[in-house]
Amino acid sequence: MNIGGAPRTDHRHRRIVVTALCGLMVLVGGDALLAKHWKHAEPKAQPIQKIILMSIDALRADRLGCYGYQKAETSPTLDAWAPQAVLFEHAYAQAPWTIPSLGSLMSGRYAREVGAYTNSIGDIDSSVETLAERLRRAGYQTGFFNTNPILLRPGVDRGFDLIAPPKTGSKIPYIAVEPQVMEWLEKNAGNKFFLWIHDMDTHAPPTEGNPYRGQPGWNAYDAEVRWVDEALRRLFAKLDALGIRDQALFIFTADHGEAFDEHHMSGHQNVIYDEVLHVPLIVQYPGMVRAGRVAVPVRLLDANPTIAELAGLPGQPGSRGKSVVPLMASHWFSRPRHAEHPYIFSARYYFETDQIDATSGKVLTKRGTHQLAVHDRQWKLIAKVQGTQGPPERLYLQPDWDTSSTARTDYELYDLATDPLEQHDVFAANSAVATRLQKALAAFKLLTSDGPNNIRITIDPAIHEAMHALGYDSDLP
Repeated sequence: MNIGGAPRTDHRHRRIVVTALCGLMVLVGGDALLAKHWKHAEPKAQPIQKIILMSIDALRADRLGCYGYQKAETSPTLDAWAPQAVLFEHAYAQAPWTIPSLGSLMSGRYAREVGAYTNSIGDIDSSVETLAERLRRAGYQTGFFNTNPILLRPGVDRGFDLIAPPKTGSKIPYIAVEPQVMEWLEKNAGNKFFLWIHDMDTHAPPTEGNPYRGQPGWNAYDAEVRWVDEALRRLFAKLDALGIRDQALFIFTADHGEAFDEHHMSGHQNVIYDEVLHVPLIVQYPGMVRAGRVAVPVRLLDANPTIAELAGLPGQPGSRGKSVVPLMASHWFSRPRHAEHPYIFSARYYFETDQIDATSGKVLTKRGTHQLAVHDRQWKLIAKVQGTQGPPERLYLQPDWDTSSTARTDYELYDLATDPLEQHDVFAANSAVATRLQKALAAFKLLTSDGPNNIRITIDPAIHEAMHALGYDSDLP
């Protein structure tokens, strides 16, 4: 068909045009993002009035159907929702346990900068304004509904009008907190609000009231993931009933994953491999240009400036995060305005005891060390490095280390393109890559050097008891 008198294109010319367009798409798509679904409405100019952050404790990304899991139907609600949202395929936590990870998210800075060094010692320093404080100052009602007792400390919960339930000495099933969540939503449906739900059901010990546990075809962890998905289904139903679901920014993520002996370790707090660092990150908000999947690696702490931007807040001085809104607002024919992170850093500070493989007797991590990790698009370097320790009275100095001495540092290097499960250490065979990533870790140390020192917090005895019940045999006296 000849439209508007345009000259006909011969087959050879057509092939050239198609080839050029395909090349352009590969160049743009391969360097930026992969997407399957697109929307054409422009983002709304006005700030989003309703914000919901749902973080799941110890949820592995690869146990969700939308991230490729097929052994059990763990996430039907998430799987149905994900194509309507933006799913980040490669999101990484900044720490393998709760306080440093969520401390980074709430502050928008690394744990070493704000003092949230470990679960037992550390918090967000009072000099750092939290996301909840910023949103409350902007007129949002703020509510924090949390089932992990160790999260209730002065820095992390700063800025919330309501925190529920009160402190307790044990894990709380989310279903016990859920009625308060629903009541709060009903009360605030007509208001600007920021709701943070932290659901601990996927974290040990077993969740009371989970009907999937012990049923045929369900292992213990998958049963907990499915129970979380049921909670999400009920939350979506409530938002629909209130008529506010399509008005809300909704972010679904996790503080960290969980290991099941992939590297001779289980749990999470001592694991720097991606079964723990790789977390789900799925985002939806009113006026999104597109929906689908993003292959660009992002950080969990990027959720902080993303929420802030969509709420219309100005940039925060000192923030290390980068809003992912440009990634979600990019058309196929244009490069995203979001500059890709060249490196993504994660850290686990202060090993108090040797970590020993029960089968071989090998020391996996030495006492007095830190574990650092840096990702780029293809590679991951792990450094197990000797660190400074605080004095016996439990006063912790800012974590410090020196990676220049190989005698004091054990390195591992993985090519994630060919070895995504990190089973084959290729450090010795890739000196150029290793050197580049070592320099990145040195730069990370300098970047985060201006943080608080001499951190001390007082742990409530009930929280102390809960930490041991949850499997944290740490440095608590």
